[in-house]
Amino acid sequence: MAFATRKSRNTVIAIGNQSVRGTFVDPAANVMPVSNVSLGIASVAVANPEYTGSIDQQGDEIAGKKLTLSFDVNLRPPGGSDVPAANAYLLGLLFQNAKMSEVRTTSAIPASPEALSSGSTTGFTGGAGVTGTLDLYKAMLVQLLGVSSGFSGISAIRTNSASKVFELCETFGSSLSGNYQIPKQLAYVNSVSSVDPVPLSATVWIGGVCYDLVDCQVASLLLSVQTSTRDSATIPMARITMDVTLYDYADESTPTIPALGTTPKFQNGKQFLSKIAVGGSGFELNFGLQSAAAPNPNMPTGDEGGELVSKQITLTPTLLAYAKADFDTIAKADAQAKHSFFAMWGSGAGGIVAIVIPDARFSHSGPDIGQQHVMESPQLWVDVLQKGAAIVFPYPA
Repeated sequence: MAFATRKSRNTVIAIGNQSVRGTFVDPAANVMPVSNVSLGIASVAVANPEYTGSIDQQGDEIAGKKLTLSFDVNLRPPGGSDVPAANAYLLGLLFQNAKMSEVRTTSAIPASPEALSSGSTTGFTGGAGVTGTLDLYKAMLVQLLGVSSGFSGISAIRTNSASKVFELCETFGSSLSGNYQIPKQLAYVNSVSSVDPVPLSATVWIGGVCYDLVDCQVASLLLSVQTSTRDSATIPMARITMDVTLYDYADESTPTIPALGTTPKFQNGKQFLSKIAVGGSGFELNFGLQSAAAPNPNMPTGDEGGELVSKQITLTPTLLAYAKADFDTIAKADAQAKHSFFAMWGSGAGGIVAIVIPDARFSHSGPDIGQQHVMESPQLWVDVLQKGAAIVFPYPA
């Protein structure tokens, strides 16, 4: 009798929010394309210490199993002409599970572009259409229509004061003037509250077998954004590992996913560090997550499933090494002052991705001469701050 073989490419993941821990919620309607899927299933074994009357030892006893799910997701923006509904952007569910808050700005601020009252090369003072609350607009994107009505006119807000003075994450060639507007946008911002993130349910189809997973918790989140050049192209990725519990599994055909279009490449965009446009081969934003399961003998697995217990965000750009007079990374690391980072790429409403780090501190890094150009890869520490890191998708008019 011949059995049908299981094909590796017949693999799909679906995810959805749970209402309570321990209760599986079927996420089958929320299928998403992924790559590099690995569902690890490992026995939890305990050695049997009993003597057998000989030098032979009994085999380990199996106490249970531990599962991890790893996969990559293209860092594809939500698309569409307007900000998606709450929790509709599936990659955003994973960001929220990594303890980020979903912030939906569904109306432009102000409703119509208004003139800034004064400007410099790195900021401006807003008018009556914005609210004078400290850091209310921190890590959001703003469109400077006096610069451009398109991509180049979009910048990131590092901070705003109660007197409506806005500091940006980049330096322009001349003092800003004209109209400005904060466009509609979908953002995921770092949250430092003590509230635990909502657990997820997931279903993984691998070659015709369906695995239902409950109490899924993101245990590792890394955004890898590499520069695409004339010589080689790379797709920006979110690399994710989750602690999961097996709820059930059965034979079931893998669903198909319609084509979602291309993923914007990191080129023809912006990369500003310390408000200076710097070149480089890309960057990695690591959320530094750690999860642990609280022991509980009342549960079938003996514990309550993975929960986040630690988070430390770091940014590691791979930069072109510049002359000391141009960009001195050693001095920046010595001084331990805070510097902003802003990267943006893509085009059109719903098709742009931005990463905003308002404040980060340099660590030391030496020159790397292993390639044709001298490079540096300083790690930057993102301190514990609300909105300390943001992933933003704008919808400019």
